[in-house]
Formats: sequence, structure tokens, C-alpha cells
Amino acid sequence: MVTREHAEPVDALRNLLRAGQNYRQVLAAAAGVGVTETHALTTLQVLGRQSQTALAANLGLTPAATTSVVDRLESAGLARRTEDPADRRRWMIELDDRGRRILADSRRRMATAFDAVPRSEWAELTRLLDVIAGGLDQAAEQLGNS
Repeated sequence: MVTREHAEPVDALRNLLRAGQNYRQVLAAAAGVGVTETHALTTLQVLGRQSQTALAANLGLTPAATTSVVDRLESAGLARRTEDPADRRRWMIELDDRGRRILADSRRRMATAFDAVPRSEWAELTRLLDVIAGGLDQAAEQLGNS
């Protein structure tokens, strides 16, 4: 149950999540792909090169759906498949140069959101965002286990 004390920060969090979803939609359109593909790009940026199976698990998609996502990323020049030298039956997925450029530009644009916050508060803001992200991960895990 959301208490009266929780209402304002929960509404602010919902607004932040809405803005993030809007940003992802605009980024997807600019990159010429869908929102799921931008999720895959972000996952590759954060977690690095990974097998297609691992990417499927990290995206919460089936292997077949992930194959389609990676096909679209390759067609757009955003990511590429390479053979795993340790196991030639397995494909590794990594960002391509265009994918890295788009994500670097996105990161620069996202950084401007912090210009409205005094630099002296960035460390505390970062700490609080990490705490909230951890709480959301925990809530998602609980929801998935219910």
C-alpha cells in the first residue's frame, strides 16, 4: 500500500520513468529501430559483448525473438554477430561502430539533464538513484516470484 508519505516520491519516480520511456522512443526513432532494439543496445553497452543466449536472458526474450532483434540491429549497422572463438557454435553479440556512436551521443544528451541540478548535489543524487534502482530491482524480483 502506498502511504501518503510515499505518494509524492512515487509520483516523481513515475514521472522519471515516463520521461525515460519517452527518451527511449525518440532514440529508437532517431536510430531507425524499435524500442526493444534500443533496450538491447543499452544492455550491450552496460554489460558488454555477450552470447546471444545471454542477451536473450538479459532482455527477457525468447531466443527466437532475440534472433530477430539482433537481425534488425545488424541491418541498421548498430551491432554485429561474431563467432565465439571458444565455441564456434555460439554467436557473440557486440556493438558496432554506429551503435557506439549513437550511444555515446545519447549519453552526452542525457548528461545535460543534470545541468539543472547543482554540481554539489550530484554525489548524493547518484547515491539516491542507485538506492532507488536497487529497490526497483528488488520489487521486480518480488513481483516475478509472486
